[in-house]
Amino acid sequence: MAASLWHAVSEHRSAGMRQGRRVLAWSARQVGLGIALAALCVGLAPASAMAAAPVVIHAFDGGDEGRSPWSRLVQGADGKLYGTTFGSANPNDCGTIFRISPSGGDFETLHTLRPILDGCNPFSGLILGSDGNLYGTASLGGTSGLGTIFRITAQGEFQRLHSFSSGGPAGPRGHLVEGSDGDFYGTSLGGGLVQPGVPGNGTVFRMRLEGDSADVEILHTFSLAEPDSGYLLNAGLAEGPDGNFYGMTEQGGEGCLTCGTIFRITPQGDLSTLHSFSQTDGASPSGELVWHAESGKFYGMTRGGGSPCVNGCGTLFSITPEGDFDLVYEFDGGPPGFLSVPQGGLTLAADGNFYGSAAIAPFRMTPQGAVSPLYVPSDLNALPADARPSATNSLIMVDGQLYGTSFGGGDDACNAGCGTVFRVAASGNGNGDGGGNGNGNGNGNGNTSGGGGGGALNPGLLVLLLAAAGAVRRRAVR
Repeated sequence: MAASLWHAVSEHRSAGMRQGRRVLAWSARQVGLGIALAALCVGLAPASAMAAAPVVIHAFDGGDEGRSPWSRLVQGADGKLYGTTFGSANPNDCGTIFRISPSGGDFETLHTLRPILDGCNPFSGLILGSDGNLYGTASLGGTSGLGTIFRITAQGEFQRLHSFSSGGPAGPRGHLVEGSDGDFYGTSLGGGLVQPGVPGNGTVFRMRLEGDSADVEILHTFSLAEPDSGYLLNAGLAEGPDGNFYGMTEQGGEGCLTCGTIFRITPQGDLSTLHSFSQTDGASPSGELVWHAESGKFYGMTRGGGSPCVNGCGTLFSITPEGDFDLVYEFDGGPPGFLSVPQGGLTLAADGNFYGSAAIAPFRMTPQGAVSPLYVPSDLNALPADARPSATNSLIMVDGQLYGTSFGGGDDACNAGCGTVFRVAASGNGNGDGGGNGNGNGNGNGNTSGGGGGGALNPGLLVLLLAAAGAVRRRAVR
């Protein structure tokens, strides 16, 4: 029995690793587009538009500390930052849960995941529950190899709450959210049953705690048989002021099967599709939606779509709970920030601005849609890989500083680095004007002060780089 369970875990883990490599390769191709486009214009960025470069506060060693963090950090009740890594040094390579102070000191591995007992390879990070404990999911592992939900205290006391099984959710990748009703809600990349014997293609589920265990109920199953509703969920949900939950699918939708959707679902499981992306307004939404109470809208972003680049460089958008959609900004890869292919999701900080990460640099967006880079490297060849955001990472703000994780870079004990935790100042002075063909002057040029432009680019090289970038982007979107 144990051998068969281990075989099941190994099979699911191998499939998950293959999917992870595909996601990483897809993201890397998109990042390559951003770097190629940025290389066209890097000499044009005035020095005065540059803020301090990101600072690595910890580099994972690939050993007991783990490796390759995919997700965002969360601040605990003790003021420290908590997160997960995708892999670890033990023979199972299932990841770790760690804690670190914002200064970069006091790093501690709280728990090393075991495949069957705990779960394996967490894509999502942790959330801080109302009880002061931290909750998260593992994308694989557990008794059936389909993933788990777990809880861990600040003292490192770990407990697996639920192990997904056949017919239920499978492969959770998004963050959990604790609803105002006290229950937890989440999504899964796959799983569910459309009908007996016919598996689904992603779910929304509810977890209700019952002492030291949990009852998990599927609220909705997505299906390739109904592509207009979308399918494949890589991010979690956001609760609206109406008590309903809002989320996005990475693929599916009316008129564009690879573009994705935005949906609303009630706690009882009634689902409504609010918007289908069309490529021109975005494609492949990334991260969770973020509620902005002052405007009464959710804000989010997509990794692809929009018009300035070949097949798009990504977009920022807003949508009301009723489904009124607005395209707020289109990334174009041009100066001042060379921003394109945003990674992870947006964060609404205490200063009232949104923050996110693109292929080249972190950025700030005002609620009015003005976008500006926080940091512009003077030499793209020297861009630190250890401060490039993970594909599912979003930044968090602590005491006026932004913190994030990178999947690679740092210690070279791992191939391409074992990953890092980094910090970047939120006071970068690249002054965007809502350009980038978004809600601004439509010419892709942000207003920057002082400084002169760089030298001209050889026209022949320009053509070659644009052709290469277009080819990379076309392959990525397929």
